Amino acid sequence: MKKLRNTILDAPQYSVFVNDNRKILTDINRQFMDIINDVSERQKSLASQIEELIRLAEISVTIHGQYTDITGDEEIFKLKSLLAALKRHALTDKIHIQTAAYLAGKVDRLIHGAFESIDPELVKSKLKDYAICPQNAGNLKYRWITFTRNGSWFIIPYDTLETIEPEPGSLYSDDSRHFIKNEEGSYEIADMMSSPAGQFRLPAYLLRIDGADFCYASDFNGREIHASSDIVSPLVKPITEHAECVYSGRVRLFGTRYLLPDVKKLRA
Repeated sequence: MKKLRNTILDAPQYSVFVNDNRKILTDINRQFMDIINDVSERQKSLASQIEELIRLAEISVTIHGQYTDITGDEEIFKLKSLLAALKRHALTDKIHIQTAAYLAGKVDRLIHGAFESIDPELVKSKLKDYAICPQNAGNLKYRWITFTRNGSWFIIPYDTLETIEPEPGSLYSDDSRHFIKNEEGSYEIADMMSSPAGQFRLPAYLLRIDGADFCYASDFNGREIHASSDIVSPLVKPITEHAECVYSGRVRLFGTRYLLPDVKKLRA
């Protein structure tokens, strides 16, 4: 059975099958997120317009009150009451939209988790975990974390690692930059391989490395590598075709190609 399992894992058709199905489910869920984000932006605009209508209605009520003649007093009071009801509905809609975003984000994490047990690369990686992450892994000097984001794999060395599962309400934007806010403060989110014009998607995880003032966005956290010596750096091949590249280079480990982010360039 073990031999048959390895044969299946090594078959290129199986890898294509798994990746195609994962891509279909992920793409559908990303469409959910894109539409939800669009609805959220429209809802913000609607809420702002309702607030302006209420402000105008209050001014109108004050002016109408100065006259003894009928100038539409009853109608303006009804209008103000109707606008107040619209405001309450807008607040309810906002809660529903945030809940929808949270559920879509959770589905995204579940998709990645479900495919963890059948992805050929991840399964083969787990079979080798004992060799690269032995029982005394916590005492080993060199450590790396691997993760995926926007269809690419990344690898980062670390001394300390904090993994955060973000909720929609904890994220906010400032122009094209995205942040997460928690009890300790705000941290910028490094969204690797994202298009400048692309829509920001809620990541499954945020990785804070060595107490940095920013976090890496992750769709799926892969294996951790622990070793008594630096086994990764000698294998890194520099990227020379892009002068402004924010990566130190590429490295191939256990059949998978990883990009190694350059922290200095990211924070420049």
